[in-house]
Amino acid sequence: MNNRLCRISAVVLLTIFGTQPAPANASQPAESQELPSSVIRNSVGFIQGYIGSSGPHWFLVDTGANRSAFDTSISQALALPAGASTKVEGSAGTIEASSVDVAEAHIGGITVHNLKPTTYDLSGSLAPDGHRIAGILGYDALKDHAILFDRTRGVVRIAAKANLLADLSKAEIVPFELDNNIPSIVAAIDSEAVKLRLDTGASIGDGPTSFVNVTEAFYERLKASNGKLEPYTHFTASGAGGEIRIPVVKASSFRVGQLEIREPHLIVQPRTGYFARPDAIGFLGAYAFQSRSAFIVDYPGKRLILLP
Repeated sequence: MNNRLCRISAVVLLTIFGTQPAPANASQPAESQELPSSVIRNSVGFIQGYIGSSGPHWFLVDTGANRSAFDTSISQALALPAGASTKVEGSAGTIEASSVDVAEAHIGGITVHNLKPTTYDLSGSLAPDGHRIAGILGYDALKDHAILFDRTRGVVRIAAKANLLADLSKAEIVPFELDNNIPSIVAAIDSEAVKLRLDTGASIGDGPTSFVNVTEAFYERLKASNGKLEPYTHFTASGAGGEIRIPVVKASSFRVGQLEIREPHLIVQPRTGYFARPDAIGFLGAYAFQSRSAFIVDYPGKRLILLP
């Protein structure tokens, strides 16, 4: 597995590296139609789309971003109107970012109007092989839709309703709330309740290990009842504000709904950037659901749908 954990979003901004080939065994979707190109690499989903009439471009689908972001080069090339400046809070600090006004974008079969993404250099971001992403799709672009992350087929799909994406008859439903417009669920690690964001922008190398990102405060709670919980390794992550070392600890169990994972590996986020806030919570990347064929983040229904 990669010894470099990486993350990118408008809320927790780290640089993503690495690629993987897309699986080729695609079966028919629930609703027969020609689908836009999409791929999953290192647990992160990408889908093609257009900015106005320009494209196709690749976009990273990030439920952990409360605001979309466009690459500076595409904003300049398309002469997108400048918007207000803003601050982006990342795991390692805070940076200033500009924004642009996007009248219309057609992405993954959906149309989004009046998008106001931040804009900065995304050239170091994980992208489909041989390509560069034009942007990151966050809450403002996804909020009226359901998003399927199909690990088995290596594809991402977006639709107005979850039942257009898959057969839900055997699915497990986990309700979520919005935490600063980022989906969050309640789970349990070693029988300790923990609130976690759903963050599909988080990336990690392929492998059978299930990872969960937790705060230092939660790790300290676990360690108070089990003094043997010590880091067995560290990851490094570079992002807004610099580079940070991240301890990794092996716990006994992780449960969300009826899904239980034995010996999850906890990535303990240091108290820097967003994670220095007293109200900071951990997060689950798509890599936490490797035991399931696929899952859906259903924004209109405020539910995480785990498929068999």
